[in-house]
Amino acid sequence: MWRIYPEFMQSIAKSKMYTRSEEQDIFFDDYPIRRKSIPKGWKTKLCSWQVFAGIRSIKKMRKGQIERERLGRLLLENLEEAVLRRIPKYAQEENFNFYHLPFKVEQDREIELRELFDLGIDSEGYGLNLCNEEAIFEEFYEELKGATRVKYKSVFIPLHESYSERAILKMAKSLNSLVTRKKVVSC
Repeated sequence: MWRIYPEFMQSIAKSKMYTRSEEQDIFFDDYPIRRKSIPKGWKTKLCSWQVFAGIRSIKKMRKGQIERERLGRLLLENLEEAVLRRIPKYAQEENFNFYHLPFKVEQDREIELRELFDLGIDSEGYGLNLCNEEAIFEEFYEELKGATRVKYKSVFIPLHESYSERAILKMAKSLNSLVTRKKVVSC
């Protein structure tokens, strides 16, 4: 769709898919709210079968985390040094969760997102608001260089436990070619 209708896909990517009503959408709003207490809708009681289902889900999540870590390590092992330089050191450490792999952009983030998409990597940018940029929190303003860099100068490469080793190796090859191609162009 991106190749056939790029303008249409761009309009979808920029659309807001959430409500503006505080009553209808208590979990994420497009306007910041300074709360004095936790909303009632966030608190709930669970019966025994809900607790059982929750515990079962947590165990399943742990299995997925172990597999993502294995696949993430495989990805890192197959990336060239130039690509690894664009992945923060903390994401290369042993206890990283490998849910999304941060990848530093060197040019316009939207351009790099499209280039990654064209290579078959459906990555995404950071989507949450930065509290230090919200007017409602201006009395607490503090420059957050790290958060700003993550939001505006990074994309996130998804890693999922259902990915095959073959898909991970293809992703590594694509990332290597993207960075190598840019190196050749800039020489």
